Amino acid sequence: MTPLALGLALILALVFLVQLPPIVAFIRTLRRGMGVTCQAGLDARPIERHIEAAVEATAERKQVARRQRGGSAVAVLERPTVESTSAEPAPRAVCVLCLRGRDPFLAECLRGLLLQEYPDYDVLIVVDSETDPALGTVRAILREIPADERKARDVWIETIDQIYPYCALKGSALIHAARVIRHQPYEVVALLDADTVPHRTWLAELVAPFTNPKIGVTSGNRWYMPKDSGWGSLVRYVWNVGAVVQMFWNHFTWGGSVALRKELFCDRELSARWRRSLSTDTVIYQVAKHHGWDTCFVPTILMVNRESCSLRRLFPWITRQILVGKLYHPGWPWVLGHGLGTTFFLAVAILFAVWALVQSSWLPFFIVLASLLGYWIGNIGIVYAMEKAVAQIVKLQGQDPRWLTPKVWVKLILAMPVTQFFNAVAILATFFVRKVSWRGIVYRLKGRRIEMEAYRPFAPAVAGVTSGTQSL
Repeated sequence: MTPLALGLALILALVFLVQLPPIVAFIRTLRRGMGVTCQAGLDARPIERHIEAAVEATAERKQVARRQRGGSAVAVLERPTVESTSAEPAPRAVCVLCLRGRDPFLAECLRGLLLQEYPDYDVLIVVDSETDPALGTVRAILREIPADERKARDVWIETIDQIYPYCALKGSALIHAARVIRHQPYEVVALLDADTVPHRTWLAELVAPFTNPKIGVTSGNRWYMPKDSGWGSLVRYVWNVGAVVQMFWNHFTWGGSVALRKELFCDRELSARWRRSLSTDTVIYQVAKHHGWDTCFVPTILMVNRESCSLRRLFPWITRQILVGKLYHPGWPWVLGHGLGTTFFLAVAILFAVWALVQSSWLPFFIVLASLLGYWIGNIGIVYAMEKAVAQIVKLQGQDPRWLTPKVWVKLILAMPVTQFFNAVAILATFFVRKVSWRGIVYRLKGRRIEMEAYRPFAPAVAGVTSGTQSL
């Protein structure tokens, strides 16, 4: 039994080492902070100067507006003066926010969106129904921040004019937005979800990499810092730690914060893919690659989400996240192999340790037990290092990154092995999923083809929403 125990220990060590390169690359990217990480072969440009220029241009525009109103010229921000040639002129941008239902952080999302430090941008809000409860929040925030106090030049609301039956409802919203924007003089289209709360330089940071003409898509990602320490919230946190690294390594785009060149956003091939896809962000990578554009991860667009989550609502959400990767992204084999392979070898090691204990084979038992503990401790160290690197980004955004108290750490450590097997079950579940439900809409799957059962306007009772703290 000892040779078998040594073999298992070696396999676990290899499994741990194989996952290190993307994790180390991700942490280094975060520690660079204001840099950007693009596809291999690109010369990534720092974005501090672009942000400074964008902030300065915004301040100058606001000063001019105040002079025109007879007010005093007061600097918007205390930023160092930069030369006008320190960066290329910021491209004209439009931010698109698609809404269905009132997300718990929608008001904060809208406030951040209307007050971006960016010199030339508009906001387009797309809802699928004129009776959607989100419109009440939108109108309340527009009254709270009147036009002369907003930094967005224009804000307008559209209702989807055609709902396509073979795609996600958000796909119909984005196709509608593409039609509206196609003949407008924008250069960049930025997309965000209602659970994204953008900091004041969010748009400037997201747009900055477009100074490189090879880049067609920029994207950030989500990072959970839940207000509570429930098991659902902690399992989701641990799962997302691994998911963020895989998305970074495989160039997945995240729809919560993604920007595209206008010609790509309005490309008819992309609209055609949206018209028949369950996912709206995963397919962006394929179309961009087909047209020769590179994608770019912007580390400062690692957006904090503080929502709580229950285990009951978490499993369908994780399954849906994995499913869209399985259906539409070429990085799926890596996700599948890593998720199932790692769990398989861990399960074998645990069963072997139990068997060795029953057989009183102490040396094999302690060898495998030590390898399991080493693997677990190694992963705790990875989470700690990633959280510490993320904290730097969160501080740059003006937020407090302190949420992991000693008590929460204890629960988090216990949640790690649970998440490992939770993820494997969710991966296996994607092979048996025949329908997906989101916000009261049911989509039936037939291979890669999906079909909406029936459209109905959003209502909390219809969507099964019972909590105002979750947007899953």
